[in-house]
Amino acid sequence: LPTPLPSFYALSRHRRRQPSTMVFYYTIRGGPCLGSNSHITLSPEDIVCYVGRDKHENEHLIKYGWPGDVWFHVDGLSSAHVYFRLRNVDRVSSIPIDDLPCDSVYDMMQICKNNSISGCKLASCKMVYTPHSNLKKTFDMESGAVTYHDTKMCRYGRCEKDRKRVKELERTKSDDVEVDYYQEMKDNERRIIERKKRMRRAQNDDDGLYDPIREDEDASRMRAGRMGDEQSG
Repeated sequence: LPTPLPSFYALSRHRRRQPSTMVFYYTIRGGPCLGSNSHITLSPEDIVCYVGRDKHENEHLIKYGWPGDVWFHVDGLSSAHVYFRLRNVDRVSSIPIDDLPCDSVYDMMQICKNNSISGCKLASCKMVYTPHSNLKKTFDMESGAVTYHDTKMCRYGRCEKDRKRVKELERTKSDDVEVDYYQEMKDNERRIIERKKRMRRAQNDDDGLYDPIREDEDASRMRAGRMGDEQSG
């Protein structure tokens, strides 16, 4: 008998479990944030800087990025996709793009320029960076190619060649690391949901307002406790 073909659900589930992506990691500098987040100072341990190995790996990074990620690229030239990510989302899940530490942005640009075949040969490059949520991908695009939902959310800057800093950053570069970015994305979504729940509970405890739903839940727990006492007594 011929071997039965797998169901569509099984194929979809198999494809969904594919995104184990080979990436490189760098350790970049942190520093004080700007603007309304000036009270926050990021350390290198707070930041994850990761780079897709090639255009095919970049497809997974585009698809499974986090809402707070910031994407860096050489404007108008082929280059690596370099991402800025906050590690500790329990403390703060994202920093507005205009409030990122200056040293962090500088290092991200240097990594991006150095990982561009054409850009690394130039004395200066124009760089673009934008929130990951602003990346737009359509089916007719080549692997690794993106455009933007809103160009007003893009930021631009010049990156001058800095051989000394590039050498320092290259010494922090990891070997190929295999990462299941689908699972990491789902884990991050759960952490953000739990964080929002904790914030809402704290707000409800502080405001002192009457909450009928919470009162019904408390009353139900009290009744269940009394019934348990009566049965055990």
